[in-house]
Amino acid sequence: MLTNFRSTADIEGFHQHILMYCAKRYAYTPPVYRARNLLAALDNNMNVDRVPLMN
Repeated sequence: MLTNFRSTADIEGFHQHILMYCAKRYAYTPPVYRARNLLAALDNNMNVDRVPLMN
């Protein structure tokens, strides 16, 4: 029986947002990386409870 199951879907979605703003193929200075991470966090927080569009 699983009693302490936790889903990682939310954190994986947030990591995808980070990759949108901080691509791994570029090197960023620490202040720029932090600013891009904050932008990813703001974008994620603005869209976390959004209702998905239906066709």
